[in-house]
Amino acid sequence: MKILALTMHQPEAFAVLAGWADCVNEEFGFPPDVSWLAVHVGREPTRKTTRTGAYCREGVRMALVRMQEQTGYIVPTYDQLAWGGFVGVVRIHGCSIEHDSPWRTKEQYAWMCGEAARVDRPIQCKGHPGLWSVPSSCLAQLAMAVRNTRRRSE
Repeated sequence: MKILALTMHQPEAFAVLAGWADCVNEEFGFPPDVSWLAVHVGREPTRKTTRTGAYCREGVRMALVRMQEQTGYIVPTYDQLAWGGFVGVVRIHGCSIEHDSPWRTKEQYAWMCGEAARVDRPIQCKGHPGLWSVPSSCLAQLAMAVRNTRRRSE
């Protein structure tokens, strides 16, 4: 089993691990020889980021409200979101520039998500840009999360 990591923003990481978002959007394709993605979230946002918009505390709160309005799902509050490490794993079943999904961002690759599992508490680890290798100190805990994955409803 090969597993790579990606640092994501909240609440997108939550949506992927909860099974709501059927894809992860990135500017590059997903390696075909990798099947699992370790989802990493940085510490709480404190300033605006240019890549995906206003992810300060208020920006995350607004995104959560929009997510609830659009999906009808009950979403967590800002304080219930996990921060600061690996928060779960998701199986990636493929990668496409033409995936038809309300979660897909145009002009980006869609990494199609399958089974997913959250960890009970974030596994502390410093993140990196792009895809990166999971430190050996975190592999055992993430492997346990992979074993506990649940099937998404199809």
